[in-house]
Amino acid sequence: MGIDGSWLQVNERLCEIVGYSRAELVRSTFQTITYPNDLKADLDQLDLLLRGEIPFYSIEKRYLHKDGHVVWVNLTTSLQRDDAGRPLYCICIVEDIGTRKQAEQSLSESETRMRALLDASEDEILLLSIDGRILAINKAAERRLAQRIAEAESFGTHLAQLLPQDLAEARLATVRTVAASGTSAHLEIPIHARWFEFWFYPVRHPDHPVSEVAVYAREITERRRAE
Repeated sequence: MGIDGSWLQVNERLCEIVGYSRAELVRSTFQTITYPNDLKADLDQLDLLLRGEIPFYSIEKRYLHKDGHVVWVNLTTSLQRDDAGRPLYCICIVEDIGTRKQAEQSLSESETRMRALLDASEDEILLLSIDGRILAINKAAERRLAQRIAEAESFGTHLAQLLPQDLAEARLATVRTVAASGTSAHLEIPIHARWFEFWFYPVRHPDHPVSEVAVYAREITERRRAE
């Protein structure tokens, strides 16, 4: 690639990625097929490279395929200079990462839907590590623990920062028992004149010991009074 962005030589794989023939590419520039929102970041890195402030750069960016759809690539660019140190041309390695990006987007959408589902629940839901750290929490649980959460970030916070010491130790003991046994546990516990039902479920990952436990809690004070 020329230092002005023109394509000097391209291989067949690049043509496959962007949908243009070699003849079409060498009559254009990388600016022409770069997704508009990604152009400035690419040009800024190229400018640093030409000024000698960086030895190379690698970025994820989008090209516009000839048929109009967006193509995600990982671009690595280095600069060749002459004996006097003047820039001659760039060598660019373009890797198609569309499949990975699609998988990341699908995962992000799945996580968003799961978060919406958890937050819609009136039951309190937490994901705890066996050392007592909060890995995830839904809105219902945040509301009940709002005052203590306001004093600390919820994610990564230890139970001891959100509950009185005796309650934190009791919950953590159950979490560890459930993780060690791999079986669920059900408890009904009084808290400040109110009753709560707790379910503890081991979270299994293939080929790994249980290190996380999902906790579901709901208030059952009215039911207990009726009983």
